[in-house]
Amino acid sequence: MEIQNSIKDKLLKALHSQAFYEKLGLAVIKILKDRTRGGRDIEGKSFGTYSKAYIKIRERHNLPTHPISMTFDDVSGMLTKIDHVVANDFSKVSVFINDKAKEQIAYYWNISGAGKKKMLRPFWGIQLQSELKKLSKLGYDTLKDIIKKL
Repeated sequence: MEIQNSIKDKLLKALHSQAFYEKLGLAVIKILKDRTRGGRDIEGKSFGTYSKAYIKIRERHNLPTHPISMTFDDVSGMLTKIDHVVANDFSKVSVFINDKAKEQIAYYWNISGAGKKKMLRPFWGIQLQSELKKLSKLGYDTLKDIIKKL
């Protein structure tokens, strides 16, 4: 009985660990950025192609014109403002865009539609089975490592 309580206590402690949620938050951010920069939405579908007018703008700035990556630059673009915070009680991690203007841009692409044509390019979220499996494996492996150290 005492051994089972010890294992249970270790598991609960591992689940309420800053290290666990930090890793999970960073993994979610990496998945979001990699998929989006690769030109794919939350379902894994291509974002399509840029308009001819926007291709000209991107060419003037020596930026790639394919795939649509939801980035204009990697210094101040919307994807660079994605961040995370672990709850004080270590019960969850929240991933968010840490810039009001960039958050508004994300809202247009995900919910209301951007531009005159109200284009939707949903990128915010984790929905693909392959991404969920990655996060599950990371969570499992991280918990195992934390428990081993307890």
